[in-house]
Amino acid sequence: MDRREPLYYQIYRDLRERIENSEYPEGAQVPTESELEKEYGVSRITSKRALAQLAREGFIERIPGRGSFVLPRRRWARDDDGEASGHDRSVIGFVTQGVGASYGTQLLVGVERAAREAELGLMVRFTEGDPAAEEDAIREFVELGCSGVVLFPVNGELYSPSLLQAYLSGLPVVLVDRFFPGLDIPSVSSDNRRAAYIGVNHLLDLGHTNVLLLSPRPHNTVSVEERIEGFFEAFTERNLLIDHSLILDDLTTNLPGVSQRESYERDVARIAEVLRQRPDVTGVMALEYNLAVAARTAAERTGLSVPGDLSILCFDHPPWTLNTEPLFTHLRQDEEKMGRLAVEILLDLTKGDKARDNGVGTRRVHLPVELVQGTTTAPAPAKSRKVQSV
Repeated sequence: MDRREPLYYQIYRDLRERIENSEYPEGAQVPTESELEKEYGVSRITSKRALAQLAREGFIERIPGRGSFVLPRRRWARDDDGEASGHDRSVIGFVTQGVGASYGTQLLVGVERAAREAELGLMVRFTEGDPAAEEDAIREFVELGCSGVVLFPVNGELYSPSLLQAYLSGLPVVLVDRFFPGLDIPSVSSDNRRAAYIGVNHLLDLGHTNVLLLSPRPHNTVSVEERIEGFFEAFTERNLLIDHSLILDDLTTNLPGVSQRESYERDVARIAEVLRQRPDVTGVMALEYNLAVAARTAAERTGLSVPGDLSILCFDHPPWTLNTEPLFTHLRQDEEKMGRLAVEILLDLTKGDKARDNGVGTRRVHLPVELVQGTTTAPAPAKSRKVQSV
């Protein structure tokens, strides 16, 4: 068996050869999903996929409650070369961390709409930030014979071994939200560095020179690293010193696998402590929406008003809270376009050598991010503020 082929396809090919050689003649019953599972040592979903492929090409008919039976030869489908078709080009997979309040929902919408318009089937798996779940999802899509995969990778220092295997085998893969240096896998993401640069300059233009940076742990996550770089760039361009004591880059609110109640309270306490110790801090740049909420809570607990005493700016904002108060001044990513472009590039990649010749396989797209003025930023107060103990 060819290890470069999906497992389901290897089983499909074996069964097809047995049918063509009349080992299973017209009307004969072929092995069941359970029997194939035991014979090949694969999962039930893999054996089911092999039988589904045979049925789609007219080799067998699947009768619920009875089994799968060989159809007459005239029903067998062929491609232009006389061979039964291989990979199912009508289905793609989307592996994503999930859909959150402030980010992820429109990304999924963009992928789904683009797939539907292209008349593609779509299978979705949520990893919830678990590297093992991402590994399993990619492996499953490979076994199922998906024609390509759109991947919103898990935060982490290393990419999934299954991703590397899929990449080396030639399976079309497109990354969204980030990319992996060293792997020529096409990606679609926001221009995170430029976005952070614009956001910080908004605060600096309002007179906030002491800005508290709130960030999750970078973990070699390109999107977070680029945002931090944009933060530094804005200060450096204006010849302003960067106070590294005002950089909290190990916050855990909203990180998968972490108790949200405990991590949120812990992050609020840390932010509040900085605000009490540094009354000269008048601005906050949060690299994620949930950290902005934590900063607002910390401000409330230290008796500070937003934006009178403290201005807060962040990335992203839940769309269903845009008409409520307060509306955070935020940097809005075009998630839907990100998802759409990822599917379009994936379709280009399925063209094989022609796409590679056009440079599609190494394409990296950076989408602009829009600054949305909310009610949480204002000119810096003229005098140093006072804070109160919790």
